[in-house]
Amino acid sequence: YSKLGDITLFFTPIPAFNESPPPGTAYFQDPFKGKKEIITQETNADMYEYGMKLRKIMGKTDVSIMAAHLMHNEYVPMIESPTQIKKTKVRFFMGGLTFNYVIKWFLLRGEFALKMPKAYTNTAYEIVKKNAVDASLACEFSPGVAGNFMVNIEGIHNRVLGWDERIASAYAEAVNTIVLILGRQFYNDNISVHWTTQYSITGEFSLNILTTSFKCNDNLTLFLDGYIPIFENEEDPHYMYRDQKQLEFRLQLLF
Repeated sequence: YSKLGDITLFFTPIPAFNESPPPGTAYFQDPFKGKKEIITQETNADMYEYGMKLRKIMGKTDVSIMAAHLMHNEYVPMIESPTQIKKTKVRFFMGGLTFNYVIKWFLLRGEFALKMPKAYTNTAYEIVKKNAVDASLACEFSPGVAGNFMVNIEGIHNRVLGWDERIASAYAEAVNTIVLILGRQFYNDNISVHWTTQYSITGEFSLNILTTSFKCNDNLTLFLDGYIPIFENEEDPHYMYRDQKQLEFRLQLLF
């Protein structure tokens, strides 16, 4: 803590990466139809992440500035040989700015991030590095009355700078998305219901999620969630999951 603001430093010695669904599972997809072997880059000493955040609070407003060296959470596929595709671990620099501003029952939030460079894959499965911009602006309304009702609407803009038509892992130079969240809690917050709709104006898809929870007591909570993806653009990387409508039941037991 300082007069300049709150300073946070972080260091991640072993970052994690999102793994593809294994063969035999419902989400497994092999874009190479068994014609190429998929291998993973071996971990080396340069996998760590580090960065800092400076946060300044001014009345009902807070502003944060961030800078970090990070690893892509998603593996970047590249051709290793005529018969092999390597899932590669790639580093990038991120600089960003966030703010929050409270006006009575409204919370305004904004985020801006510049990623230099971000790795993409072209149609020949070669890595192409381009700078990218991610930005969002959100407004949350929570009147603080009985029932704890909440409405959140957010606009998200993602853009690849210096767009190249050969890039295959991003289907458009710019993607605009709207996120709507409706939430309500009942019976002293023991029951909660949230509906989330994420709609991409550019990609012509929407992801709809219903999440509910029922707190039976301090030890037992029941969850019932529903997922309804709708994808219309065949170039969308998630188009293969268009029929994966799911209903999920979870039980949480604390002891």
